[in-house]
Amino acid sequence: MSAVSRFLCIYLFFSIFWCYCDKKYTQIEGFLRVWFNVGEECEDYDSLIYRILEENYILSSRSRFVLREKKGIFKKDIESYVNMIQAMNKREREFSDHYAFYHGYCDMVEILFDFQTVLRNMLNNCEEREDLVYLRLRDYVTHTNLEDFIDYWDEKFKTGEYYRKRIYEDRELKDIPLKWSGYVRPLPYQMLPINFAPFANTDYIGKGSLYYFIKNRSVLDVKKVLKIIFKKFNFGECYLQELYDLCDTYLSLKTGGHMLQILIPKDKVDKFVFLALPYGTPFRLKIEGLSYNEQKMRHVNSSEFLEKYTNNIFSLKGQGKDKEPKYLVNRIEGRIVFMPDFYEKKNNIKIFRYDFMSARDKQAYKKRLYKIVSNMLTESRECAKEFLGVI
Repeated sequence: MSAVSRFLCIYLFFSIFWCYCDKKYTQIEGFLRVWFNVGEECEDYDSLIYRILEENYILSSRSRFVLREKKGIFKKDIESYVNMIQAMNKREREFSDHYAFYHGYCDMVEILFDFQTVLRNMLNNCEEREDLVYLRLRDYVTHTNLEDFIDYWDEKFKTGEYYRKRIYEDRELKDIPLKWSGYVRPLPYQMLPINFAPFANTDYIGKGSLYYFIKNRSVLDVKKVLKIIFKKFNFGECYLQELYDLCDTYLSLKTGGHMLQILIPKDKVDKFVFLALPYGTPFRLKIEGLSYNEQKMRHVNSSEFLEKYTNNIFSLKGQGKDKEPKYLVNRIEGRIVFMPDFYEKKNNIKIFRYDFMSARDKQAYKKRLYKIVSNMLTESRECAKEFLGVI
């Protein structure tokens, strides 16, 4: 092979590699670009973060969110929110070979996530990691691939086994499966609602990650989940009350709720994530330039969408109102499905949390939580290990 041929091969390899790994901008920056209609010349994203918060979430604003929810950010707290989103954006840049997904939730869900994570770590004799949170305690999904999972639930809703009267909003489309209901068990344990940027659903009838953070609320019935876990583990009821007291003592001291930033490698995203509408229905309407399964009426993967999101977000155009990229990007959601291998090391998934809890309170909270779980395992370690499949 000549020197020129070798050079061309090397150049081609690195060009492909660079296109695959690099992003022109983060998902947060992409959302801000399309929301404010700014082009390639945009560099001052910090001011856009401040502006979107000020115009849509400050209590003194007249936005639909504030007027509808009678809730918002106090002017004095806006810098804390700006700093939090800046930290998220920085992390997106740091993990340029991953895509980011956001989920806002309340204090009680934080207790659930922390309890599950500490329990897992103690049973496995593992150190706590900043980038790992156990969002589900065990495998609730029996399917081995995402396509089969969606097929299964499409059929369940279509046949009427999980019937709902409201059908898909576009009346011109025929033979479309009924809307999914993410509240139908066991779906709340099998998948997680996510946004592609923390602001998604801004000034829209839907509710996004920042909405749940500011409102400090969730739709998951945490007490019900904890009672199921306690029954399976044969844990004493007194410890359940200790967890509730722990939440009241420490988590309620801060402003706002909590936010997850889940980072999944680009080449793993299609194993776990699909495009969706509120309640979990796969996104049915076509988006220009994306692979689409006509028979199943859904997009083939989510990675194509995210590639455009981070490189040419203005090219994301759907049908009807969705022809406007701003409208489409704002209302589209996703779902992470907790496939059986979700937490395997080979997938290199990172999960970070954000809140306004002080370092001092967080340290005291964690110390007390570890003590509670330690006491629980003293009584029921073998039962817990059997339930979780821990050797």
